[in-house]
This record gives sequence, C-alpha cells and structure tokens, in this order.
Amino acid sequence: GEILFSPDGHGGAIRLIQRNANWFRSRGIKHVYTHQVDNPLAILGDPEFLGLHLLDNSVFSSKAVAKTNPEEKVGVFCQTGEHLRVIEYSELGEEERHRRNAEGELSFRAGNVAMHMIDLEFILGDESGEIPALPMPFHMANKSVRHWYGSEWHESDSPNSIRFETFIFDVLSQAPHALVVEASRDLEFAPVKNSSGNDSPESSRAALQKLWAQWLLEAGIELDMDDQGQPKRTLEISPRLACNVAQLKKVLDQITIPNEGPILIR
Repeated sequence: GEILFSPDGHGGAIRLIQRNANWFRSRGIKHVYTHQVDNPLAILGDPEFLGLHLLDNSVFSSKAVAKTNPEEKVGVFCQTGEHLRVIEYSELGEEERHRRNAEGELSFRAGNVAMHMIDLEFILGDESGEIPALPMPFHMANKSVRHWYGSEWHESDSPNSIRFETFIFDVLSQAPHALVVEASRDLEFAPVKNSSGNDSPESSRAALQKLWAQWLLEAGIELDMDDQGQPKRTLEISPRLACNVAQLKKVLDQITIPNEGPILIR
C-alpha cells in the first residue's frame, strides 16, 4: 500500500508564490488577488478593493460579510493583541459562536469569505534579502473519505480520516498592517458548498440571476420580475461582455433582448 496524499489547503499558495519569487519579480507583479473558486459572485480584481488596499498601505487586505447565523460555516476576523487573525469556524468555541453584543449582534460576525489582496513584498521580502519565513501551521479537519478495504471500495457515513490543511490567512499574524472591507453578501457571496438548499448550485444560480437582472434594470432595460426579485426568464450575462453595471451600460447597443425564452447576453 501507499500513503494517500491530499492538497495542503489554500495556504499552499503562499509557499507556491515564494518558490516562484523570480517569476513574479521578473514580471513586475506587485500584488496578488485570491478568491475561492466555488463563489461565482466574487469580483475578480475588484478595482475598488484594490484601491482601498493601496490607499491604506495594507499588505494583506480581505473582504468580509456579516454572518447570517452562529452556525454559518465561515471563519471570523478578530483581533488578538496588535494583529488581525481569522479563527476558522471549526475552531471557534460554542460560547464564542453564539456570543452577542448589547445591540444583539453576533460578537464574532465578520465572516471571512476568502477574498484577499496581498502585497508581494510582504510575502517575498525585499529583492536583496531572504524570503520571509511566514508561519503556516497545520489545521486538523475530520473528513469522511471513501476507502479501500478487503477487495472493494467503501463509503463512510461518518468522519473516518484526519486531513491537515494550511490556510492563507494565517500569515495575518505577521502583517504589519492589514485591512478588512465589509462586502455585500447579495452582491459578492453565493458559494456552492451543498448539493441542495442553502449554498447550493440552485441558490448560487438564483443569486447570479438576481444580480444580472439588477444590472439590466439599472441600465434601463425592462424585465418581468417575480415577487422574490427574480427575473421570470432564465438570464445570463457573460463576464467577457460585462462584469458590472457600468461596463454593461457601455455595450447596450450590442444587446438585443428576445421576446421570449432565455435571455443570454454574450
């Protein structure tokens, strides 16, 4: 038999950048943006986010959304001493998850949605010096893993393995200055985590269609909407054409809305 290896989590991106320091430097790359591939509402290279990151002289900037409930499975931003950090949802205690302030809001409500802007000098150091040894501790996760036993594959209904991962946000503890920007959940966060219900392909698709419909309405195009704020017809706007309403308005002369059927704007 052989030991089964798995990816080391998105913290591996830090080590990847450090191993390829010359590649980034030779191309004059100063900042890197990252987000989770399962969130189709993430704004790639958001210019407003980049601007805030630069104006604040931040070396590690992040977006956050307010948690919807104590059990939502997102890590939370908090401050320990002089530094920001993220506590992963699986590592936050029961009392801390449910703690509320005088206004009734969750005390730990700034949910990490894994959108970060990173100054590469923070990760790579000065060209004349050594690459910084940034801490990347392992985090333990209990997972259900399909496994081979005897002469056949077996599925597990309960956790049967321990996976060790590193997280990109752990370098926050070394950041001399960091920034957290609150984002709109409706506009920027619709992850696909489950097969059905909340955070599923269906709910993520609905969030996308609602956003695209808002763009068209703001651009002056009439649409039939239902009482949930959803377009009554299937709608899709290609990101190759527009990634926001301002870009959409610039190409209105290229758009023809069919009288019936899906509205596919490409």
